[in-house]
Amino acid sequence: MQIAHRLVRLRTGKDLSVTEVANLLEITRATVYRLERGNLDSLMKYLPGLARAYGCSEEFILLGYEPSDAGLSVSDVQSDYLSKLDSYRENEERMSREIRDLKEMNSVKAELITALQENLMHEREKLGMLSKKAND
Repeated sequence: MQIAHRLVRLRTGKDLSVTEVANLLEITRATVYRLERGNLDSLMKYLPGLARAYGCSEEFILLGYEPSDAGLSVSDVQSDYLSKLDSYRENEERMSREIRDLKEMNSVKAELITALQENLMHEREKLGMLSKKAND
């Protein structure tokens, strides 16, 4: 489960609204929504407050488990965290490429539509001229 989904589950599991979390952390609701939608740029800044609000450790928010419960060492946790971070970065890069490709395809489609519309306009003009000659 991704961190963003975990944040939503932790909040709803504590029966807290976005407004209540925002008030507890003294941040805007928009910031809470951004965190829960996966914009994690400022997560580290709010991590201690989120952990307190949700009654869990910071590690649980980041990793999805309590390292001490799993019998893991600090290096194990660090390794797992870095692995997940790499995975998130790879997903972000992949999604960025997909978005760029979609934008490019839409641009090509728009150009094609414009060219087809221009072609249609020219064909109509030709048809009009032929029709006018036929009537003369």
